[in-house]
Order: sequence, then structure tokens, then C-alpha cells
Amino acid sequence: MQLYAGGSGSIRGYKYHSIPTTPARNMFTASAEIQQRVYKQVYLTGFYDMGNVANKKIFKDSKKSFGAGVAIVSPLGTFELSIARPINKNKKNSIQFSMEPPL
Repeated sequence: MQLYAGGSGSIRGYKYHSIPTTPARNMFTASAEIQQRVYKQVYLTGFYDMGNVANKKIFKDSKKSFGAGVAIVSPLGTFELSIARPINKNKKNSIQFSMEPPL
């Protein structure tokens, strides 16, 4: 089984399924996010993500990113637009959109 990370569902500063660059079997991801309501169902968010996919030494060279976004909660689900910056390398900001179904 091939595992991937990166994108709005895991490490937001990296492109979708861009981690790893070679096949690997072990994955970890962690994320912390804070949200503050600013108007009715509109929230500002701040987050920090980290993770890696590797065969050995999975915590070595883990990928990290941080950023901010805007989330709108609706009956159709939560829509979030975020901008993230990778910490590990000198990469450009990543703008991502995600939708989660209602709980």
C-alpha cells in the first residue's frame, strides 16, 4: 500500500499527495488549528501542520507548515480557504480550498 501526505487534508503547505517523493509505507500527520468567530458563521483560522511519509526514521526531516484562513459553516458543510507556508524549505505559499461535510 502506498501512503501520501500533503494538501488540505494533511500538511497544508505542500501540494496534494506531494509527500513522499519515493514509495514508502509509514505515515504520521499532526495538526493544530484555532478558530475565532468574526461574523455569524464566518471564522478566521490559524493552524500548524506537520508530518512525513517514510520507510524508516519517520520523524526525521518531518515536513512542517503554518498559515491562516477563512472558514464558512453552512448546512452543506464547512468551506475553508487557507494560505499556508512550508517551514522546511524555501518554497512559495500554497493557497488551498477545502470542503468538509456537515457533522
